[in-house]
Parts: sequence; C-alpha cells; structure tokens
Amino acid sequence: MKTLLRKSVRMSGKGSRLRLLAVLCMAVSLLALPAWADSACSVPYMELGIIGVEYESKGNVEVNFNQNVRYKNVKVKVKDSAGKTVPAVITGKARDDLDFRIKKYKMGETYTFKISGVSRCSEEIYQTIKGKVYITVVNGKVPVKTIGYDEKDREVEFSFAKAVQWKASKVEITDGKKKYSVKITEKNRKELEVKVKKLKKGKVYQFTITGIRKKGDTKYTKISGSFVA
Repeated sequence: MKTLLRKSVRMSGKGSRLRLLAVLCMAVSLLALPAWADSACSVPYMELGIIGVEYESKGNVEVNFNQNVRYKNVKVKVKDSAGKTVPAVITGKARDDLDFRIKKYKMGETYTFKISGVSRCSEEIYQTIKGKVYITVVNGKVPVKTIGYDEKDREVEFSFAKAVQWKASKVEITDGKKKYSVKITEKNRKELEVKVKKLKKGKVYQFTITGIRKKGDTKYTKISGSFVA
C-alpha cells in the first residue's frame, strides 16, 4: 500500500511538472509573436480599402481605412483635376486612418491621391491605395471646420472652427437646380445637423446658412458654399 502511494505521488508530481512546462512553452510562444499579431488583426480576410475621406479645412484630409493597417516607408502623392502634382505632407498615422495636408489647395477643386507603403496589419504585403477628396467652398465670416454627409441618417453635419451663436436660423441645400427640403435637428456652439432628403454620394451640393455669427460678433450673418455628399 505504501509503495502504491509513493508511486502515485511521484506520478502526480511528474504530471504537475509536465503541465507547468506546457504553460511555460505557451507563454514563450506568445511572446515570440510579432507585434502586429494581436486581437485587432484577428479578423476575416478583407481586401484593404478606404471607407471614408474627410476634408478638415486648411488643406487637411483624413483617410479612414476599412481595417487596421501597417506602414512602411509610407508616402502620399496628390494631383489636381488637371493631373498636376500638388505638394502634400503626411501629418499623422494611426491603426485605421492617415492624415495629410495639401499645401497649395484651391476651394472647389477635386484632388486625387495615392498612399503607398500600406499593408493589412496581419501581413507584410505593402500596396498603394487610391482615393479622391473635394475641397469644400465656404464664403462668409464664420469659419467652417468640416462638412459631412451621413448617408444612413440622411443628415448633413457642419462643424465650426470657432464657437457660434444662432438666431432665427435657416439652412438651404441645392444641387444647382433642385432645392431640397431641410430640417434643423440639432445646433449648438460648435455643430449644426440638418435632416435632408437622400443625397447622391460623390455629388457636389450648395448650401446657405442664415442667422449665424461667431460668438462675440455684433451682427448675425449668413455663410454659403459647397460640399460633396
């Protein structure tokens, strides 16, 4: 009986040592994984692409990718509608977006761009991504930061670079021929949201906002311009 107990203890100790060894091996293998092999990269295969491009005033552009990415010698090349190369510089990189600034931009111009040195975060095959951006037109004394169209909610969202104030405000949106029905759904010191009939993605629309002023100004005014849905 004593012999059996001693044998059982020896076997139990051996099993514990084996289990400990297995755990240590697993920990070492996890440490050996490359930096990009994390949960953010553990997604079904999807071809790398762009899900959104936002113009943020003063030549600044934000490009949003459809997944997390890696960079290697990343560069951006921008051309105007005539095919002429325009100076541009990358200002920021993140897992799922990249920012760049067009140095000599013109309002109302559509620019095409190429971003090279980008890869899906789960691989090291670097490629070039193409896109385009429309530079919004804004006329008036109130600086507009961004104008974006939310296709799902059918809302146009204006954000302002300075705090603003409102009085008997109205918004008008047209495509140059047709005037769209617009309803203000929210307005505050920095933003304005309006509900509008479905707009066509990629098409340019004109807007006019009345009853607005920069905080501290004495008179309410109007601003106008154009944006792309």
